[in-house]
Amino acid sequence: MDFVRELILSGGRSVMTLGILASLFLAFGYLFAPNILKGISGSVNRIFEIDQWMLGHRIFVGIIFLIVSIVLAGTLYIVR
Repeated sequence: MDFVRELILSGGRSVMTLGILASLFLAFGYLFAPNILKGISGSVNRIFEIDQWMLGHRIFVGIIFLIVSIVLAGTLYIVR
């Protein structure tokens, strides 16, 4: 029973860690490299739709993603 519990908690931690990294990379992308995000949007437009509003308000969107990554990291720290 303890093994299953640890396995489930480990999977949850892994998912949270991936969410933190994804949100952090998006925050840095919107804050520091919006032209790279535009290039990615052009090449994989069918998979990821990067809205012009998000690029126009890139500082606000970057801060939101940064806050999300901090909240996820805090949650992961509290759960441990």
